[in-house]
Amino acid sequence: MAANDSLPTKKNLQRRKIVTDPTCDQCGEEDEDCLHALWGCQSVKHVWWDFECCRKFISERFVSFRDLFQGILAQRNQHMAELFAYMGWSLWYNRNAKRVGSTSLPAEKIFNDAVERLQEFHSVQDYSIQDDVVVHSTQWRPPPHPTYKINFDGATFIESDTAGLGVVARDSDGMVIASLSERISLPPTVADLEALACRRAILFALELGLQDVVFEGDSEVIIKHLKAEQPCLTAYGHIIDEARSLSARLRQASYSHIRRKGNKVADQLAKLAKSLYEPRVWMEDIHSNALQYVFHDRGVMPV
Repeated sequence: MAANDSLPTKKNLQRRKIVTDPTCDQCGEEDEDCLHALWGCQSVKHVWWDFECCRKFISERFVSFRDLFQGILAQRNQHMAELFAYMGWSLWYNRNAKRVGSTSLPAEKIFNDAVERLQEFHSVQDYSIQDDVVVHSTQWRPPPHPTYKINFDGATFIESDTAGLGVVARDSDGMVIASLSERISLPPTVADLEALACRRAILFALELGLQDVVFEGDSEVIIKHLKAEQPCLTAYGHIIDEARSLSARLRQASYSHIRRKGNKVADQLAKLAKSLYEPRVWMEDIHSNALQYVFHDRGVMPV
């Protein structure tokens, strides 16, 4: 609607003779059209500044919101376009909430909220892979002895055009054998990221010299592709194929899907990569930020 200039801005309401004054209520300086309400108003510019990928556009002149959005799409970055759209929606929601006196999200939290909500959205997306309905666990379970379980996850840091990989290996007692946090360049899609996280988990198992391993992640689509016998024809199919090839070097490898709530340890390790400049590995240990989730998974409270 914004790209078609069909939002009920004050400028559009004036055209329909619903209001007489098109001036923006937020700044009181310019007419409120879609471009001004969602981008040009001084009350929203600091929100876009939080989104590093958009900073280079702030000083440019656009004739309409469609013009701006086409510039964003021209970057050919799916993450950027999705985050831009969600932030625009949040700004419009906040604008309307203020007009009617409803509760709204503080402007300084809009960027982080958008990032978190998009990550959550992608984590539960149904990628149209047909399969029987399976009830997946929300609680981490240890593997049978002498098998090891390696959980993996990814996290996106769109503002820095990077992503994080988190991997943790545990034994049948739930004890951490090793853990890893690594920052990489931002892949094209979340599915690519999850596939890369799985491949890194398999490499980690080989580096540790493990032989019987269950690989577990919260991306159902990636797990289904890894289990499938047919070739993966997606854009990230080459990553899936490489992961399968690497896992063939193990004595026994299987794949398990777990809900995001049960994958907190790997998730926390992936998020820790944001501040890293090189991969970090902990042998028989883990970063303190993830320790509470290890205790939770084992059903043990720290002393």
